[in-house]
Amino acid sequence: MGPYCRRQGRSRLIASDPDNLATQPLTTLLAVTFGPAPVLRERLRRVDGVEHAATYGSWAAPATGHAGSRPQDVDVLVVGNVSRTEVWEIAEDAGSALHRPVNATIIDRDDWLAGASPFVATIRNRPLVTLIDRLQAPRDVRSSAAMR
Repeated sequence: MGPYCRRQGRSRLIASDPDNLATQPLTTLLAVTFGPAPVLRERLRRVDGVEHAATYGSWAAPATGHAGSRPQDVDVLVVGNVSRTEVWEIAEDAGSALHRPVNATIIDRDDWLAGASPFVATIRNRPLVTLIDRLQAPRDVRSSAAMR
């Protein structure tokens, strides 16, 4: 096994050779093929203060089994006390990798948990693909009442 391959249990883990001419085109192909979730998750994990992140809109609908139009862009929600500049730079970088615009919306933790604004209420009632979740999900009053 070479420097880019190792065994872990019964699995063989491989990594790309950064000096190989095929690495960049194949990385781009994988990003476009598998969609924005892994691309955004990897980048957003490095941002201090991210408590929750999810894609919504045209990418989230088909990924969660709902009908939707062909995605032209990626909408990502970031909840927490984060650097807006850093999140927007990550969105721009992810957009380059995905070959489509990535639109980041940043929401304060308390606003997300309260769910009172029309925007938050709308997003919560539509398909979401969770990327990062460091929040305790608020209990749904209807669900807890039905369990009694």
